[in-house]
Amino acid sequence: LDTASWTKRGLEGLQELHDEMEGNPDTGATCVCVLALAHPDGWEQVFEGRVHGEIVWPPHAGGFGYDGMFKPNGHDQTYAEMGKEKKNTLSHRAMAFAKLAEFLRSGHAPADANEEE
Repeated sequence: LDTASWTKRGLEGLQELHDEMEGNPDTGATCVCVLALAHPDGWEQVFEGRVHGEIVWPPHAGGFGYDGMFKPNGHDQTYAEMGKEKKNTLSHRAMAFAKLAEFLRSGHAPADANEEE
């Protein structure tokens, strides 16, 4: 399921997601963030972060979008319950941005990719 359309509508959208999944014993979920770095000469590099977990119901208060429904594997709290600071250290977005930052620090980007035009 692609949750983007459900999370834009708040709790009503999350209820729709729950209804769509009702009766399905597989509550597994994966949060994915993909960042693309593109250079005008056509060079590009993609960085992906993935966190596997499960959908829980009812959603826990707080967080952003599906944070109250997503519990990462290996954790006993949803993203919403663990709070923004902890979530931001292990989220799919954090993973993708960490890969991008490491790539840029490593000097692998084209020499003029960091220059402004």
